[in-house]
Amino acid sequence: MKKLLFLFLFSISSIAQSQLVGKKIYFFGDSISYGVSVQPNECYAVLVSNALGMVLTDHKVYSIKGTCMMSQAPSCIVDCRHMEYRADNNQIPIYNPETDGLIFISYLTNDVGINLPNYTIENFSKAIDKVIQGLYDKGWSKNNIKFNVRYYIENAGLAKYPSQLYGQFTPATIDRYNAFAEVLRNKLDEQSIQYFDHYESLSKIQYAYSHLPDKVHPDAYFHSLIAKNIIENIKLSTLNIKKFELDDTFTNIEYFNLLGQKVKEPKGIVIVRAEKNGIVYTKKSYF
Repeated sequence: MKKLLFLFLFSISSIAQSQLVGKKIYFFGDSISYGVSVQPNECYAVLVSNALGMVLTDHKVYSIKGTCMMSQAPSCIVDCRHMEYRADNNQIPIYNPETDGLIFISYLTNDVGINLPNYTIENFSKAIDKVIQGLYDKGWSKNNIKFNVRYYIENAGLAKYPSQLYGQFTPATIDRYNAFAEVLRNKLDEQSIQYFDHYESLSKIQYAYSHLPDKVHPDAYFHSLIAKNIIENIKLSTLNIKKFELDDTFTNIEYFNLLGQKVKEPKGIVIVRAEKNGIVYTKKSYF
């Protein structure tokens, strides 16, 4: 068994200087984000949160085993709280610039593995659009949104999806996995939203399949590599500066009440959020 990477030895001085330290980080995802097959402190979501100095929020509420990006029948056999369902049912947290930092969306494996007639690439594409718009509607900016795309899996893992739950279907393949991943990457590129695709780096590890104990879920070593990839490549253009005077050099100016809800016209005490040169500025102001 290879030793885990000690993520805290990485140089994160630039990260620690940002105002994301101490803020909330959310991971919406499936059993891989949940950490099936590893100890809680070995899950990549925990490792990333700790390395960034952020507060992992309601991890086991938002990362749920068996969930998908899209919500298609018979989706509620395992759990109804798929990401598309959350977007439709007001279950995405409202962005609060005072307390919130990043939100990760991490679905793909179940969307692919449940190879039923309505689990199509077209429905997957529509779900992505709905989820992204749902995030925007709750005040999240593209700088604060991050996606995970692929991890590592083989045909044997995709063939494990239980027919006793969903009915008989032809097992999914890596070709289907890669096709769905391409759609997701293209959607995120169109929106300039950062994503992490871990497949290539994980597949280069010798005997990569040996790090999938049940053929689906990564072991602790692979979780550490996933976290390492995120930490080393994350773009933290969300540096928060609270002392500034608003003028016409700022763009994307938004106002939020003290509950974190976006308002059209500022009245009374509000939180101002604005951008300039890739930096996010927030402060409380009275109007």
